[in-house]
Amino acid sequence: ATAMEAGEIWLLDAADSRLRLARQRGCDGELFGERPEFALGEGIPGVVAQTAEPVVVPDLAADPRFLRRRVVAAGFTALAAVPLRAKGEVIGTLDVATRHARPVTEDDLRLLTAIGAAVGMAAANARLYERLARATQQLEAMTGTLDARLNELERMQAKLAAFEPMGTTDRPSAPPAV
Repeated sequence: ATAMEAGEIWLLDAADSRLRLARQRGCDGELFGERPEFALGEGIPGVVAQTAEPVVVPDLAADPRFLRRRVVAAGFTALAAVPLRAKGEVIGTLDVATRHARPVTEDDLRLLTAIGAAVGMAAANARLYERLARATQQLEAMTGTLDARLNELERMQAKLAAFEPMGTTDRPSAPPAV
């Protein structure tokens, strides 16, 4: 086990290349929510997302890349972060922190990387599901609009048919063919 006390999932918004805090567990959300987003390359989540490489910070207070001072003030001393991947693309980061002075081992990093791979696929699938749900809603709305227009057209055709009995028209007939 990693003996980490808090964890975060940061997801990359491809529209503006910013990581946003998606989930936080194990500690006061206000504490870790001090900074709810990072640009690529900014802070530990931004560095991990940009480089696609894990980062281990054994001394949070001494690392200038760690930008959330309230976390350090609350006694957290170390952090490990791994990229979340889906289909070869980095879609976010998984960060875990501890108050214990215990080094992050290679086994810890392998475990976090495996967890990160599973979380990355789950997050990508959730995004696909959301897009599918939005597309389904749009399609249903378009179908409703089309149905309403077809119903209106059928009503208009019925009204026109009532004014024009079969086989008679007010139009002159075509001249005979020569």
